[in-house]
Amino acid sequence: VSVFKAQITGPLDRKSVAHVLKLHRRKTLACYTTQLADDPTLAGSIQLVLTISPRGAVKSVTSRQDKLGNRLLRQCLLEEAKHWGFPSPEGGGMVVVKQTLKFSPG
Repeated sequence: VSVFKAQITGPLDRKSVAHVLKLHRRKTLACYTTQLADDPTLAGSIQLVLTISPRGAVKSVTSRQDKLGNRLLRQCLLEEAKHWGFPSPEGGGMVVVKQTLKFSPG
């Protein structure tokens, strides 16, 4: 899994976002490897758009720019991301994180 630089709108630092992604990398990769077993050529990228509450919880998550074309992988990633926890944004307020993930076999 390759992780591209996140686009962050709101008071949450890039380092905190990178840390959360690193913590959940294994489960993110598990979503991919499960589908890779059925399609060994599965590759591409997807952007997750997470809305984070003032308490650091993921309030909503959607996908954009899905170049994987695998509905089950997309659903797995969205379900996993719902459970990610972030530090509370400085000063409160909502934060939107757009994170692109790229997958390729091998």
